[in-house]
Amino acid sequence: MELVPSVLFLVLKGVSTALFRRLVLRRKTVASWSIPLECAVAVTRLMVDSEVSEEDVKAYREGSQARDHLVRKRERVTALKDGLTDAPAFPGCAVIPAMIEHIKAEWYVPKSCESSFAAVDSSEKDRTVVINMHGGAFVMGTLNMFRTHTSRMAVTLGMSVIGFEYRLMPKHRFGNILDDAMTMFTHLRDILGYKPSKIVLAGDSAGGHLALSLALHLRQQGFEGPGAVVVLSPWVDPGSYSEDVNSTTGFKEFGHIDIMGKGTQMLQLGSLAFSTDDSYRSLLLPDIVQQARYLPPCLVQVGGCEVFLPAISEFVRLVNNGNTVTGAEKVRFEVFKDQIHGFQMMGDLTPATQQALDSAASFLRDVNL
Repeated sequence: MELVPSVLFLVLKGVSTALFRRLVLRRKTVASWSIPLECAVAVTRLMVDSEVSEEDVKAYREGSQARDHLVRKRERVTALKDGLTDAPAFPGCAVIPAMIEHIKAEWYVPKSCESSFAAVDSSEKDRTVVINMHGGAFVMGTLNMFRTHTSRMAVTLGMSVIGFEYRLMPKHRFGNILDDAMTMFTHLRDILGYKPSKIVLAGDSAGGHLALSLALHLRQQGFEGPGAVVVLSPWVDPGSYSEDVNSTTGFKEFGHIDIMGKGTQMLQLGSLAFSTDDSYRSLLLPDIVQQARYLPPCLVQVGGCEVFLPAISEFVRLVNNGNTVTGAEKVRFEVFKDQIHGFQMMGDLTPATQQALDSAASFLRDVNL
């Protein structure tokens, strides 16, 4: 398999670079980081950088035959990478495969929820359920890739969580992606009988953007929205990444540290999922900010040294400072010092992973979910 040598090379290169910096040069990227975390970040930076090339972005922009070739390439790479490993579930969590129309999904059911989940087809649910939307810049992401994180979330929250594989760029646009998220919500509401007020929308990175967009879309369509939204390092402003990513404030400040610091091509390709007149291309647009002030309780977490920190901070500031709907903060904002983009997926490499998920559980208890 041609992919295996390239992956092994990136792992060896990342680990050796990090170890040389720490053990020979006696330098730390971030003072509080352990050696294993620094190695993991170095490897992930290289993986992200290799995911999409400048030629891929150019091919998509050219359209037609070049784009069709890119679609086939991305599908092949995704299948190969997904087949390299079979990610385990977090201890204490059952994994139940599901198909929701055309969408591949998995339920993550902690032991504390097994009895209520067993009745899912015969009674309305009084317990809270979470729809989790994976990250990956709308370009990558599978159930296998996020299984350990999503099942850990389920165990920590003490709630059943359903994850799903939405359609991806470059074959599909954001409208298709949002339709898939809407399908998941309506299935839980109309087929499985969950009350909207008991459904939590969650997501990381691009999935965080999708969770927020779905909550906004439900309101725009006149439907009852979710009970809460929990987003981890959400990509709130993808429209600004279509051209010179390195010119953004976040990349100037944290591009040399964060795992996304070398992911400029992947972000550029993902940003092309949006047409220029798509209001969801940026959640910082005035109309979107105004609508966001009517959202249900929302938790936003971000790493203190990630490239999306400035944009996420601005989103929270705009929503909270102009909130005249309730007279209170609509968004609870948590910045985790020294943490990178998507640190909640780093497992036991950093204690901030569990701290962040524990905080999410506390937030949902505070809003009576």
